[in-house]
Amino acid sequence: MRIGHCLVALSIVSCAGSDERAFEGPASLSATPVFHNPTSTLQAVHFVDAERGWAVGDDGTVLATSDGGRSWAAQTAGTAAILWSVDFVDAQNGGAVGDRGTVLPTTHGGRTRTAQGAHTTATQLSVDFVDR
Repeated sequence: MRIGHCLVALSIVSCAGSDERAFEGPASLSATPVFHNPTSTLQAVHFVDAERGWAVGDDGTVLATSDGGRSWAAQTAGTAAILWSVDFVDAQNGGAVGDRGTVLPTTHGGRTRTAQGAHTTATQLSVDFVDR
């Protein structure tokens, strides 16, 4: 699917009935050339409310939206690893995980991330934060 289809899917996800919206899995969504790598496949999407969400994927791709998925901005992940999962407890606190034990927490809405060791080189497929 191209990113245009992704935006439709994200709008559907963001309108779901719960306060926390998440879609995770190999969705095979490709980013368009406005992002740092136009061929990156997105692997997971998470919204904290109807407007704010993040998508992660191949090549350390991290995208953020603050308008319900109508537009997306690339964020720096500081890694080229595949990121498999993303979760936030609020608009500021969350993170992503991925290949080779990659753990990328943030307390700034993803504007900055500091890689944290997982004490393993195993792929981290899922993350779920319960509080800050």
